[in-house]
Amino acid sequence: MAQGQSRHVQLNARIILIKDRIKCDFDKLVELHESQPTSEFNKDDVYKCLMSEAIDGKAYALLKMDIYIESLEDSFEERALTKIFDTPIKSFESLATVLELRTDIVGFPWKRIVEEKCAAVDIGGWNAEGVAPKAIEHVFNALRCNTNLRSVDAASVKLDLQEGWTTTTIDWKSKEAVTLLPATAALLLRNCIHVTNLNISQNRIGTSGSKAIFPTLATLKSINTLDLG
Repeated sequence: MAQGQSRHVQLNARIILIKDRIKCDFDKLVELHESQPTSEFNKDDVYKCLMSEAIDGKAYALLKMDIYIESLEDSFEERALTKIFDTPIKSFESLATVLELRTDIVGFPWKRIVEEKCAAVDIGGWNAEGVAPKAIEHVFNALRCNTNLRSVDAASVKLDLQEGWTTTTIDWKSKEAVTLLPATAALLLRNCIHVTNLNISQNRIGTSGSKAIFPTLATLKSINTLDLG
């Protein structure tokens, strides 16, 4: 059997497994509802809640299957696939959970970014370098949608965004985070489309850092003053 055909057969087999698992998950939800006393269904608030759970449960089940199949096609590691497979469908109501499963970026502050919409988030030493482009776009969009964001801690260094994504002046001079995580800094800058004054001097970003940051700088058409020092 040709390699392409073999992979197709393997994919189909895994898809059958995830469909069976989702059916099992949904059956458990139905069983839970059926276990409720009949009198509960006469209460409007309870009935509405149970109906919402059933309708939402179907949507979450389909989302789980979509993420699993997409991850299979993107050749995710077995560890990541197992995690998606084992995650209960109710957990897919959390956008933070969905993004973690969809990107396989673990330990990232997804909840603080997309659910709590925090003004300050700590991404630790997360490095955007080498991360799959599709996952990078999920991070980019998650950050962009948090309009409350005013600062990001990276590698224990605070990177200020005083006016959020509408910031016009950014002073990241001598910021160790830019030196250590230039691809991450570049990802943050991508959302700063209104910046006119940018200072990232004295950061020793080197050749690899330049390759990460310069393409982003080229997209920031509003920049009037740029200090690379």
